[in-house]
Amino acid sequence: MISVRSPTLLTPDVTVMSDGGGKAKAALRPVVGADKAARFMIGIAREAVELSVRFALVNGTLGVVGYQDATPTTVALLDLVDGRIAQILIVANPDKLARVGVIDPPWGPT
Repeated sequence: MISVRSPTLLTPDVTVMSDGGGKAKAALRPVVGADKAARFMIGIAREAVELSVRFALVNGTLGVVGYQDATPTTVALLDLVDGRIAQILIVANPDKLARVGVIDPPWGPT
């Protein structure tokens, strides 16, 4: 099992940026560094116990959408560099999630 804190998963200078629009929990400033980013993501995951996750096209890029009761609550995009996560962009602002749709990935429904 790979830990979120694994040095092989995150680049040392990974950045997490989140947008809650004042309506959802989000970091007020970018979270920079593997340890801080891992702790931030673990904190988010602990609160998302009843979240369904689906793949979706987000601005033409494959992303992950979190749903609670069939309502999109979070969209996350990962920027990979040399197979490691260099940037995580998270949108939790409900106003920006109003037009999010779900697609099944090419390998079938999850």
